[in-house]
Amino acid sequence: MKRYKRLDWKKILALPLFFEKYEKKTKNALKSVVLELLYLSPNQFDFIQKEKSDTLFFCASGYHRADHLKNFMKVYECCPCADALVGKNFVEHENPYAIHWKNLIRYLGKSVGWFVMAVKRGLKFSAFIHIWPNLIEIDSLIGIISELPLQRYKRLVVYFDGWPTDCFMVQLFKESGKVTYTLQHGTFARGIDNFKNTDEYGFELKVSTADFFLAWNKYTVQEAEVMGLDTYRFRILGMPKFIGVKQGDFHKKATRKFGVVLNWNANSQQNIALVKVANQIAGKIGFQYILKYHPTDKGIEYDAYVSKGLCRGVICGRTTTLEEYIEQVDFSIVGNSSMLLELLWMGSSIYHYFEPGQYDKYQSVAEISFSDINGFEDIFDLNAEDLNEIRSRICGPTNPEEQYKNFFEKECLS
Repeated sequence: MKRYKRLDWKKILALPLFFEKYEKKTKNALKSVVLELLYLSPNQFDFIQKEKSDTLFFCASGYHRADHLKNFMKVYECCPCADALVGKNFVEHENPYAIHWKNLIRYLGKSVGWFVMAVKRGLKFSAFIHIWPNLIEIDSLIGIISELPLQRYKRLVVYFDGWPTDCFMVQLFKESGKVTYTLQHGTFARGIDNFKNTDEYGFELKVSTADFFLAWNKYTVQEAEVMGLDTYRFRILGMPKFIGVKQGDFHKKATRKFGVVLNWNANSQQNIALVKVANQIAGKIGFQYILKYHPTDKGIEYDAYVSKGLCRGVICGRTTTLEEYIEQVDFSIVGNSSMLLELLWMGSSIYHYFEPGQYDKYQSVAEISFSDINGFEDIFDLNAEDLNEIRSRICGPTNPEEQYKNFFEKECLS
């Protein structure tokens, strides 16, 4: 990696160093190190080629879930002049638990040198543990891209330019004077001063280094403007998840159940508060509720807060589609999850719960927001006209496929 020392490694490694300092994810980092050392495959990327390509799409292996990769590929298919370098998830390899002994020995040796360099730069051992798996991934990537004709590409599109491997590619292309773009993969909003995690810091917007940011909606651009970012970088193209999907209509249902959409575990306190207020709502209106867990959860994390007889069941995001979930509920209550936008797009009624004094990603959507049972009663039973107005304001273009195709066709002709 010595020949790449000119790149901005503080930016490249910003995410794992943030985790080490503020979220103390050492256990997760150690698990990643073990997986990388033992099972990292020499064939961890798929390279997809099109004729006369002058654009490279890149999605790192370390970040994507199956749904993230699907959304990335939807955008890729909208570009007529692109190749793609796509990382494989651990389980996608032919024999994922086959130990690659040569890689293990090689990276154990390299890791000693990396650790010495980290100590010289004043990093603590815990900080090195956090960046270690990313260094392995980047070193492996360097071996792969050294065999690709990178000089032929005029532009780079990455999935998330805050992820170390994606950020490395962005830095590499920018150094050569090439144009870089990043996609948006969730609701990105302004941070707060007393932050406790990446969401509350506004990490995704604050550390973005790509030349252009392909945003979901005006809401993202407004939040970026509040943070003092250059809004010229932003292009509003819509949510990739809904490329090829027709926007749904709002209509009344009678399941007498509502959904409680839980966020990822960094927001555990708000998730607990959501379950508690769901107990109150269920008791007040005579409905039962379904807990919809984040795809990274097991589906048991909040059992202790559920009132018996009120919870009808649990849904894990990995096994149930959004459409299947929507059919089971009359409406949903949502905290800081990007599911708020996805449910609105699909024509499902939603109400946004926030905790006074706590971080709120949707603080400008007052019409659907509540902080207690009394506030919920005040806004309950919104009509389709109200929801359509809110949706048009915060969900972005209704034709994302056309938006992305037009954008890339124009870029490829430039």
